[in-house]
Amino acid sequence: MFLESRGYSVTPVFSGDDGLHLIRENINRFDIVLVDEQMPGKDGITVLTEIKEMTSDLPVVMVTKSEEEELMEKAIGRRIDGYLTKPVNPSQILLVCKNLLQSSELVNEETRHAFVKSYSEVQLKLKKKLDYKEWVALYRNLVKREVAIEESDEESIRQGHNAQKTEANDIYANYVFSRYADWIAGSEDKPLMSYDVLNKFVKPAIKSNERFAFIILDSIRLDQYVMIQRRIKRHFQVNNYFYTSVIPTSREFALSSLLSGMLPRDIAKNHPDLWNIVETQGGKVLKELLALGLADTGLTKNDLNFYDMFNSSVTADTISANLKRSTFTAIYADFIEMFGGEKKSKAMQEMVSSGKAFRHMTGNWFEESRLFEIIKRLSTEEVTIVLCPSSGNILCTKGTNYYGESSRLRNRRYRYGPDITADERFGCYFDDPVRFGLPAKNENDHYVMLKENFYFTDHGTYHEYNDQYMNSFERGGISMEEMILPLAILKPKVLDLDLDLDF
Repeated sequence: MFLESRGYSVTPVFSGDDGLHLIRENINRFDIVLVDEQMPGKDGITVLTEIKEMTSDLPVVMVTKSEEEELMEKAIGRRIDGYLTKPVNPSQILLVCKNLLQSSELVNEETRHAFVKSYSEVQLKLKKKLDYKEWVALYRNLVKREVAIEESDEESIRQGHNAQKTEANDIYANYVFSRYADWIAGSEDKPLMSYDVLNKFVKPAIKSNERFAFIILDSIRLDQYVMIQRRIKRHFQVNNYFYTSVIPTSREFALSSLLSGMLPRDIAKNHPDLWNIVETQGGKVLKELLALGLADTGLTKNDLNFYDMFNSSVTADTISANLKRSTFTAIYADFIEMFGGEKKSKAMQEMVSSGKAFRHMTGNWFEESRLFEIIKRLSTEEVTIVLCPSSGNILCTKGTNYYGESSRLRNRRYRYGPDITADERFGCYFDDPVRFGLPAKNENDHYVMLKENFYFTDHGTYHEYNDQYMNSFERGGISMEEMILPLAILKPKVLDLDLDLDF
């Protein structure tokens, strides 16, 4: 009577066999089953087992007069969904039914309300002319919302979120295109950029003679960093900042600028031999670029401990031993490269083709990685760390053709050359590269960088490109995910007491 007064339709039976018979007749008739441990005929454990054999999704709650460990283990082993201990009052039964039947509905309702509110707030902001700090705040809110809705069953919420993020990225790219030349010229609204990081965070630590490490964990976005930070905070005090990558957000440009403290244009102009190697071999001169950036500190290339985590011989023991001979250590790891880079398998592409899967894979990888072992070791050595990527990444789902002969400086998010053309709706054209801090060998050279979640396909092999690169994570274009980057200062926890004070 009590459950029926609360809107439930209740079907009582005399024995377990009678209940099993009704379920077999119409397996979709019931939403939840309450069984007694002791019943005429089959006992509760047996009935539970047979119900789960028929349909594993039907919730079963056992009512028992005993909390014996052996009984509980049997029930759990047979996938019991809940249990009540006698004496049982009607309110307890109602509560367990609500928890099992309506919890997901309540969560979805709360998520829906939060999403509608957030969506409306973001739409109002997108209609305004946002400055850089406001763009960072908007991006943080979008990431926070994406993490919050990942458990929602409503596909419409995820689709609405993705559509709004795409719209925001289109507006953001136009904002960057309109302000970038002024930023690198030193305008008042210039954000902290790739080539500022050494001067702002690294060189002061070197000059103070504190034990210090510069770690570039490349190709990670803000939402991935959140998963990593959860692990790091066990060992360090974390202070978070944001900075903006130079464009294109590929390794050749963004990483070279971060390490050298220079714009790509100036590296190519003042160190042409070095830039030529960057163009052709990329990661072969990372240490040389960093030595160039730190030259005014008195450190030389031979003074730097520089490690590329792609080298399997780099371990916590190696780095710890070398710390005793140097106050400065630099470590480079590329997250996407470690997962196979361009040659990742179809299975890997399918596994990471959602933000949620990619985030959790990032956290699981980091937890078991050599890099985390090194970071934990550095905490015991009382080493301060600057941790950041040189660029993020974006999930690319739409291909667009390009035409013309591109230079060797290119990837699936940008092209460079004298005669490159593409659909202007999906990219930004930079006809005067030098004004945007970019190298140019010829007067007619220009860059095309893609917006939103597009990637370049060759018009002659469009379908082959789509098969290989659709739902892949790329960098090199203009998006919040690729450009708005987290930077963390990690200070070792000198004293971390877990006290339980009872007065």
